[in-house]
Amino acid sequence: DISLALIETLPSGNYDRLGGRPSDGFGSGATTTALALYSQMVFWLPNGRLLRSRLDLSEGFSSQAGVDDVSVYGTGAGFRGHATPGNAFSADAAFEYSLTRSWVLALDVLYNHGNATITRGTQGSKEILLNPGTSDGWGFAPAVEYSWTPNLGVLLGVRVITQGHNTPASVTPAVGINYVL
Repeated sequence: DISLALIETLPSGNYDRLGGRPSDGFGSGATTTALALYSQMVFWLPNGRLLRSRLDLSEGFSSQAGVDDVSVYGTGAGFRGHATPGNAFSADAAFEYSLTRSWVLALDVLYNHGNATITRGTQGSKEILLNPGTSDGWGFAPAVEYSWTPNLGVLLGVRVITQGHNTPASVTPAVGINYVL
């Protein structure tokens, strides 16, 4: 299976004018358009089990966002200007191996690259230019899935991002309930 997707993300969260609570920021204030290619293939293995493979690739392009005061971009009180989020590329290669009808082992291998977000403006009489540089990160997400019935199951896993260029290391547990009508 191969599909193309055009994805539009609209700004909806608070990203600037955060006052003394910059951690309340959510989102970028920019509209993002992404073009994605999703592909998958299922292989019957010699032991009669299934191996499902996926390759997902996407590239996102963001608009400019006006920025005032304290923001998710690291600006301070009194800042007036704009931010231009850099393009973002993502690749995900995934594999699912069916141990039995009910048990599946899964592994995703992830790569993300982000071009620098450029923030420009003024703070009082001072010209401000913020450029944190590009970022690159690799990760993997092993998981186990158990299905009670053909349309009800649970997934338990973890996403591990290794420290990369301008990317901190992180470990995030994942739990999902899968229900198909």
